[in-house]
Amino acid sequence: MKTLHAIGVALPLLLASLSSNYAYAEIKTRQDADAFLNKYCIELVKAIEVQYEKQKVLAAKERWEALLAKGRFISGIATVYRNLCK
Repeated sequence: MKTLHAIGVALPLLLASLSSNYAYAEIKTRQDADAFLNKYCIELVKAIEVQYEKQKVLAAKERWEALLAKGRFISGIATVYRNLCK
């Protein structure tokens, strides 16, 4: 189930990043691919950070259900990170 959730999180992120710049993609070498993945991995970490900050606000407001939903979202992003990033 976690894998399915991770795919549900990663696929839209990946498609959005690829579709917006697909016509301009210049990945032709392993070095280009590594550079792209490094940038993508940084974006994943930024997304986790944003969600974590939102969790802190939700905790202060005692909105536990919403906080747990953010936690599941973070978990999905973390799974993608673990599978793609070094």
